[in-house]
Amino acid sequence: MVSRALTSFALGLALVACDGAKSTPNAAAEPTQDKPANAAAASDDGPGAAPAEKPVDITPAPADAETWMEFSSEIDRFEARLPAAPQKQTFDTPNPLGGTIPTTMYLTEEGSRAVGVGVTTVPPSALESFDLDGALDGARNGMVNNIGGTLVSEKQIEYAGHPARAIEAKATADGIALRIEARLFFAEPRLYQVLVVRAESEPFPAQKFFDSFSLLGE
Repeated sequence: MVSRALTSFALGLALVACDGAKSTPNAAAEPTQDKPANAAAASDDGPGAAPAEKPVDITPAPADAETWMEFSSEIDRFEARLPAAPQKQTFDTPNPLGGTIPTTMYLTEEGSRAVGVGVTTVPPSALESFDLDGALDGARNGMVNNIGGTLVSEKQIEYAGHPARAIEAKATADGIALRIEARLFFAEPRLYQVLVVRAESEPFPAQKFFDSFSLLGE
């Protein structure tokens, strides 16, 4: 249910990044398989990828951000604390200049709550003419319009060391009033969407989640 908001958000960003091309999932969402530090097997980012540097808490408690698990992606260059191991889904969006632009969503969903990170990687061929403000507008509009929501506020902030937008919106899905909070920013060549969707009546430490996010190598 609430994952619609996060997926719509990711698609909205990808559509604008690709100059309006249609975007479709290339695979069903699958659980990631994160490993503790020093694990011999490769991480979910693919064969040969380095495992997460920080250990994973194998007993995450969704109500308490201090006990969430550490998650990191070497490919998409971020780390954050999540209530549980996220589902990973990648969308291939046709690029008018040739090839595709991938958008990957890492999503943890439980009941009326979803926490996730979306990453759109802009190819070198598109960076020169890339419209950042247009892409961020598209991500915002994708989130709000595709779930029939309403934008509540939008502020310019600094986040993860980069200029960013802090966005709040509201919507109703399956009779439940939802609150959506997001941080949007660009760290070349990636656009990041750090998101929380929850029932408006449900307490949730969204700010602790936002504070836990950082970019690898920065």
